[in-house]
Parts: sequence; structure tokens; C-alpha cells
Amino acid sequence: MDNLHSVFVEVDAIIARGDPESALSILENVHHKFPQNEVVRIKIANLLAFLGKWEEAEAVLTKMLKEGCEGVWLYISLFDVFVHIGKIKQAATLLEPHAERFGNFWPFRERLSRARAYFLINKRGAPDRGCSVIRNSFLVIGSSHINAIRGASKYAEQEHLRNSYTFKSIIDFKNDSKIIDPVDGGFDDYQLNENMKKWLYENRSFDKIFLSISGSDYLSFCISAPNPSYDIIIPGREDLPRINGARVVPYEEMKARLKRHIRHVVLGIKAIRAEVSAPIIYLEPPPPIEDNQHLTQHAGWAERLLANSGPSSPIVRYKLWLLHSEIIKEACESVGVVFLELPSSVLNERGYLADSMLLNDVMHANLLFGAEILMQMDSFA
Repeated sequence: MDNLHSVFVEVDAIIARGDPESALSILENVHHKFPQNEVVRIKIANLLAFLGKWEEAEAVLTKMLKEGCEGVWLYISLFDVFVHIGKIKQAATLLEPHAERFGNFWPFRERLSRARAYFLINKRGAPDRGCSVIRNSFLVIGSSHINAIRGASKYAEQEHLRNSYTFKSIIDFKNDSKIIDPVDGGFDDYQLNENMKKWLYENRSFDKIFLSISGSDYLSFCISAPNPSYDIIIPGREDLPRINGARVVPYEEMKARLKRHIRHVVLGIKAIRAEVSAPIIYLEPPPPIEDNQHLTQHAGWAERLLANSGPSSPIVRYKLWLLHSEIIKEACESVGVVFLELPSSVLNERGYLADSMLLNDVMHANLLFGAEILMQMDSFA
């Protein structure tokens, strides 16, 4: 096995130099010496896929499956090949029987969320349209949280959707999602980013618009443990746990601070409403992740913050998310925009993001979450 490891290192170096054909030749020679070695065979299949030889890659992997091989990377590699060549149903069916065994391995878990998204979207019968014409054309415009919905939509067989969807990323206009000019102005003197305004005018034929601007901005207030610690009391949610010994920040003070922080969201809703005539539905962003260990293991942009003081209490993040949603809901209602709350299916029993919806970062949800929201959106006529 030590010799094989050195071969794999050599193969990776050859691929990095831009000569995958030579790397494949080396692996095939190794395969002749070790014909039953699963790692070698999977590497050959993955390299065939890399070279665009998808059918050959499929043949290698399906043969392994028929021979009784069952390693996690076999399922991952075959799933990827099936998806690429359009065998989506076979890909989705492949993973579920092994969910309990491999479900904690993130590369498998991510693909499992896609498989479950496929079945969730396509389990219902095709809508009765009376004809093949799609009823409505929906625009989904937003920041990174729409990626889960966009990804899930790619797993939908079109006959199982009642509407057609076009996705547009706000970062096409501003890479920080701050689409209100001036960026640091007040709440009275503002205008929508000119590029976005122009795009909306040129693409004004949609029947409905689903909107999501930023979405996790509140985490900058609370992802790491504050020193000194603080707490807030949400009116109507006095049932939520309190943090012992923490300073209670007045609700209106925290609300004003957070509203100022998400000014681009509050005013973005109003500015977009003024530019389009189609009904607008605002998508509530995902709730916080409850598990602090998950945050530290997948810290990403928050790595330094979490390394310095550790994660905050989950209940602080939850309360700030509730406040964040309340501010956005008020902005929506002030201009006739519908605020669409999350379905209970994406939440755990305490209101946090359900474990089955987690992605390997500190704030985004996976494609199964996207499928649940897509189904919620698709219920609109």
C-alpha cells in the first residue's frame, strides 16, 4: 500500500502538470497488478470522467457495484457520473440505502441532500394544466441563500413544477449585496443601484418575483460569544430561555442597531417594489444553526472570530434571527410585499435549522432545504 500511495502522489503531480492521459496510463498499469483494488479503480473512473469519458467511467463504477464493492467513494463517484450524464433518478436512488452508514461523511451527506431534494420535488404527480403550457413565469432574485433553491430546481423534472423559474444573483449588480446608493446614507435619501434598476426594467415580464437580499447579516452581531455577554427579550417570545448573568439590551435599541445594519435590505425591498409592477414575495432566510460544534468545524469566514472567543449561545443567534425577520417583515408590509415564512419542515423542534438541512458552513442551507422552499414557492399561482 505504501507503493500505491507513492503512485497516487505521482499521478496527482502529473495531472497538475496538465497531462491526465499519462496519469491514466499509469493507473491502468497499476490496475493490471492490483485488479481488485477499489481505490485504483475509483481513481481510474474519476480520471475518465475528468477526461470527458463519462460512459467509460460509468462502466467501471457500475461493474464495481455489481461485484459487491460498497465503499463510500464508490457511491459518491457513481452519483456524480449519473448526474452528469442525466441519469438523475438512478443517482438519487443510489444513496438513500446507505444514508445511516455514511450520512455523517460530508461529501456523501451533501450529495444525499441533493438526492432527497430530487425525490421531494418529483414525488407528486404532474400538475393538471389541461395542456403542456406552464402557468407562470417566476423570477427569483437574491443573494447566496437562493443558491440552494437554484440547485434544487436543477433536480426537478419539469412536468412536476407548476411554474418556470429564472434565477438572478444580486452580486451581479453589487458583490456585497448592498444595492442601495449611497451605501452609508440614511433612510430617507436613497436610490436603487442603477445597474439593477436597468436590469429590472429590461426583464419586467415576470408574473411574480421572489426576493431575498443578504439574509445572515445578523450573525455579525452574534456568531461569536460577546464579552461581556448580552441578551434581549423578544416581545411575544418571553418563553425563550434567558442567559444567566447577561446584560439585557433593550429591545428597541437592538432593533434600531440591526435595522441600521441591514439598511440595504429594508430600503432594497422598498426600492425594488417601486420599480416593478409584479407581485413580490420575500423569502425568509434560513434560521441559525443550533450546534456550536458544527460552527467551529465549518467556520469559514468566521474562523478568526470563533477562534478568539468561541461561538455564542445558540439562543442569542436565534433571537437575533427572529428580530432580523421581524424588521424585514415590517419593511415588506409597509409597501405591500408578502413576507413568506419558512415552512416547519426545515426547522427542528426548537426553531433552528434542521440537521437534515445543514450545509458545511456557518449560515447556508443545503439543496434539500432549497427543495422545500421551491415546493412552497411552486404552490403560488
